[in-house]
Amino acid sequence: MRANKFRVSEFLRRDERGSTTVEVVLIFPVVFFFAIFVFLLALDFFWLLTSQKAVERGARVAITQLPVPGVLVKNGQIINYQEKPGYDAGVACHPADVCTAVQSYSCRGGSYIDLDSTVGCNPGRFNRVFQTVYEMAPNGILPSDLTITYEDSLLGRGSESYIPLVTVELRQTRVLGAFRWIDSFLSAGDPVERTVSVTLVGESLAN
Repeated sequence: MRANKFRVSEFLRRDERGSTTVEVVLIFPVVFFFAIFVFLLALDFFWLLTSQKAVERGARVAITQLPVPGVLVKNGQIINYQEKPGYDAGVACHPADVCTAVQSYSCRGGSYIDLDSTVGCNPGRFNRVFQTVYEMAPNGILPSDLTITYEDSLLGRGSESYIPLVTVELRQTRVLGAFRWIDSFLSAGDPVERTVSVTLVGESLAN
C-alpha cells in the first residue's frame, strides 16, 4: 500500500524539467519580432529624416534657377504677372482679383517628364534639382520619385516677375518596412505611399 502511495506522489509531484526551454520557445519569437520591428522603424525614421534634409537642399536649388516647366519661362526669363483690366502695372497682386492667376504646373522625372508637352518640363533644370536631392537621399532614389510643383503665391505685382511657391516632393515605397506593416494592419489594405516635401517661395528665379 505504501509503495502505491509513493508511486502516486511521485507521479503527481511537480516536474519542472524543460520549463526553461518551453519559456524560450514561447517568448523568443515575440522578442525577435519586436527587435526586428524596432530595427525597421529606426531605418524608416532615418530615411524620413535624411530625405527631408535632401528635399530641403533640392528646394533651395529649385528657387535659384529658372522654373522646370518651360511654360513659365519666356525669352529666357520667368514670366510676368498680368494685371486684370482696370488695374495699373505695379499694383500688388493680392487680393486675388488684381492679377490673372497663373496655373499650377508639376514636373515629375523619369518617364513622366514628357507626358504633358504643354508644360514643357526641362530635363536639364529638373536634373540639377534631382542630383542635389540624390546626393543626400538614401536608398538610391530614381528621377520618377521626385516631383517639382510651382503654384501661384500672388505675392508679386502686375507686369513684374511671377513669384511661385515651389514644392519639391520625394515619394518612395521600396523601403519603409515598419510603416508598411503598420499601414497594412490599420487599413487592412495596400500600404500608404510615404512622401516628404518642402515648399519655399521662389522670389527671384534666375531673373
